[in-house]
Amino acid sequence: MIQAEKVNCRRCRDSSHPNFGIRGRGEIKIMTVLERSDYRALQSNYEKELFKSGTGRTLKKILDGYLDNTLITNTHKCLLKEGRRVPKASEFVNCLPHLREQAARYRPRLVLCLGAQAARAFYPEQPFVKVVNKISNIERGQILVLHHPRRMEVWEKKRARRVVIKTMRQSG
Repeated sequence: MIQAEKVNCRRCRDSSHPNFGIRGRGEIKIMTVLERSDYRALQSNYEKELFKSGTGRTLKKILDGYLDNTLITNTHKCLLKEGRRVPKASEFVNCLPHLREQAARYRPRLVLCLGAQAARAFYPEQPFVKVVNKISNIERGQILVLHHPRRMEVWEKKRARRVVIKTMRQSG
C-alpha cells in the first residue's frame, strides 16, 4: 500500500483532516469501505497506524497478498472536532458524492462494505439486517456487505477472504 488520498472538502461543519483512503500501488480491483475516519488520520503514517489496530489486522488477514490492488476508504471522509465527534446521518450523506466518485474512478471488481453506514451508502433504502452477509452483482463485479471488522465473526472473515481470493483469480 502506499498513497494516502487527500482532497479538500468543507461540506460538513467542524470537519478537518479529509482522508480519502489508502490506495494500493497496482490496479484497484477491491474497494474496501469502512464507516468513518478516526484519530489515526491525524498520524503522519495513517497506513501504519490503521494496520496496528484490530480493524487493520482484520483487514490485513482478509486482503493478505492483495493490498496493492485495494483501496481502503471510509464512507465519511473527515474528522469532526478532531475525531471527537461521530458523524450525523446527514454528514454521511454529504460524503456520498466523494465515495461514488471513487467507485466510478476505480471501477473495482469487488466492493467490501464493512458496517451499517458503509452498506447504507450503496443500499440507502435497505435496512442493514436485509443486506448484511449478502453478495450483489454490480456493473463490473460484486458488493459484499459484512459487519464492521470489530464486530465480524470468524466465519464472516473467512467468507470475505474466500470472496477476495475468488475475485482476484477471476480478474487475472
